[in-house]
Amino acid sequence: MAPAEVEALLTQHNAVNVAVCFAVPSELYGEEVGCALILDPSYSEQFSDQEIVREFRTYLREQGLASFKFPTCWKLALDEEIPRTASRKIVRNKIAQQLNVTPGVSATAALVERNTRKSKATEGKHKSTGLLDDLFSSKKDNVIDVSGSKAKIDWQTLAGFRFLLACYVMFMHIGSNGSWDAFSNLRQFPWHVHTFFTLAGFTLAALMPSLIKNKMAFVSARVAGIYPLYGLAVLFALGNLLVTCQPSTFSPIFHWAQIVDSGTKFCEGTPWVQDSWLANVLLTLGIHLTGLQATPLWGASWFMGFYLWFMSMYFQCLIVFPFLYNALYKNRGKSKQLLSLTLLGLGLNILIVLSFWYVYAVDATGYGFFDALTGQRTTPSQSQLEMAGKENAVILGFYLFAPFWMVYFIAGMCAAFLYDAIRPAEHVRADIWGRIADTITLIMIVVSVAHIAQGYFPSGEGWVSVEQNALRPAAADSLTDPAIVNRIWDNIYGRLFAPITLLWIFALSTGQGMTARFFRSSPISQILAPTAFSCFLFHQMIGQWYYSVTRHGEWWNWWSHQKAFYWFSPQPVPVEWYEYFYIVGLVVLFAKAIQPVDPLLRRTFVNIGDLLGKLTGANSKESVTLPELDATTRILAIVYRITGMEVKPEWNLEECGLASLGIVQFTNTLQTEFSPPSHKIVLSVSDIISAKDLNEISVMVERAIHEGSKKIEPTSQKFDNELTNLT
Repeated sequence: MAPAEVEALLTQHNAVNVAVCFAVPSELYGEEVGCALILDPSYSEQFSDQEIVREFRTYLREQGLASFKFPTCWKLALDEEIPRTASRKIVRNKIAQQLNVTPGVSATAALVERNTRKSKATEGKHKSTGLLDDLFSSKKDNVIDVSGSKAKIDWQTLAGFRFLLACYVMFMHIGSNGSWDAFSNLRQFPWHVHTFFTLAGFTLAALMPSLIKNKMAFVSARVAGIYPLYGLAVLFALGNLLVTCQPSTFSPIFHWAQIVDSGTKFCEGTPWVQDSWLANVLLTLGIHLTGLQATPLWGASWFMGFYLWFMSMYFQCLIVFPFLYNALYKNRGKSKQLLSLTLLGLGLNILIVLSFWYVYAVDATGYGFFDALTGQRTTPSQSQLEMAGKENAVILGFYLFAPFWMVYFIAGMCAAFLYDAIRPAEHVRADIWGRIADTITLIMIVVSVAHIAQGYFPSGEGWVSVEQNALRPAAADSLTDPAIVNRIWDNIYGRLFAPITLLWIFALSTGQGMTARFFRSSPISQILAPTAFSCFLFHQMIGQWYYSVTRHGEWWNWWSHQKAFYWFSPQPVPVEWYEYFYIVGLVVLFAKAIQPVDPLLRRTFVNIGDLLGKLTGANSKESVTLPELDATTRILAIVYRITGMEVKPEWNLEECGLASLGIVQFTNTLQTEFSPPSHKIVLSVSDIISAKDLNEISVMVERAIHEGSKKIEPTSQKFDNELTNLT
């Protein structure tokens, strides 16, 4: 579309001084239409953000603009915020970055924001004595009105940060330790794992608009949004598994420890089902498709998707989210209570990991592959292997125990409500948060450099003293002690950084500082960041394909590259360090390639769900009662069923909690439930997106029903005429 067409219409409105349209990254469509408006101050002060956007959407509709050309993301900006050249010409391709429009939060929900830079006259009305005063003010002053607009969050920065976490995940799994040399020591510092959960809890809580009444509907809608790509990853993982794990290569004897060298094609059963190849295939597929491969069924499933255990944890976090969110929502604005809850979660984390370390893990004997006195490799006895297998099961069970990861998810939720209570980005001294974010960035870099500076110690080649490996305790020396203990120490060590990483997310959300500017730079936040989820899901499969193509058909799989103990992931893909960048590039390209397929996958998933509902009779009750209600009431019921929230007819899709991941499901549900027996109505996703509120969607539905009926009538009349002639 031509931006000038929309701009020309908007600038005819009396309240608009300047209107600039620009491209907004979208996970659903690739790009959508954004619009920055510079309004007359007297107009913008009279109305709320939502009232303003409704006014302009109605105005564009009255002017006859096609619905697919409607802006889906509106920014109310100041003149100095619009990027211009020296000759005052607007630089259109830099507007999204300048105004912090994120690709992670879809524009399809008619998102409207005011940039929070205030004039000097306005700033004077909101001065505070300091950040600590905001946090620890009296109870009366501590209750803030949060019923209006949401706190300003730099979603673009958080999207870039999420891509960094995805890159760290891929670093953990791509490139042999020997090739990475001393840089492989960073694999002993897995701070990114718990940070994923913290960031997930923070962003999900920050995005929700109101109380969640229908909790099951909320969980179903969120799972439906991410499940299609996850299901595709599971199918790819199954195909890769069956390359080497076949009935002819299956061994019914299970071992906790590694028993073969790299390159051997074979597979074993699982701890709970050891003697049947077919049973293991069916159980593994079923457990992964139901998201139970971590807690509680990891012992009955192959680790088909080496890193998909995280999705199992996330699904379970989604189940508890509505209950916790509603409890926190009732305390919104109470910064002291929310700060206490956040600190309580972080304290609970330290208690859990250190208790497990000192009470159990530190005394585990392991498989005894190294002599504790000489440091030389030895052959463990059968009794030692049996004891080590039990220790292996306990330690792996601790790692894959979902409630212990929920602690970070819940802490992130508490931090989101705390962020909304104190509104740090809107504070006069918001730049302090930029300094905090940059300081934490420096701390993380310094710790990482310290790990690298220790040098590389090849596993199994000589003694490494505590002095040489100073960042590890004596109980977790990487060569002379049990490998399973080393691995759980890495995990515990990374989780001890949870207070720092949570504060990092909190500070980055303000968009202040050099780190935030780096993450929201256009190449990262707008090109790479939308691929983060796909990078996480598919990097294993693409790594396997790459290794096979470049190594003459040799296959990287779990059994032939197993760790020295039983774990969900094998040794990293044994390629050179520089091939990491090749594989990451391929993963990003693959993620970009399947973006157009994603909406089709979502529609297919929704249709399968509808079909199952009909077959099981789950929708029979609704099909009887809903036709007695008017269209608007029925739509409110549908939104409630999808999102779990009670909404109002004058709310738009964003206010209803229907982001881009829910638009397709919502449209398909409308078509299914409003279609009469004689025909199926047709609703356009773009038209649904362009609707100013649910009332307008109701009008669209009634019009679609009427137009569908008109098309049926001529056909019926023609049939009657033909039948008469034949008679």
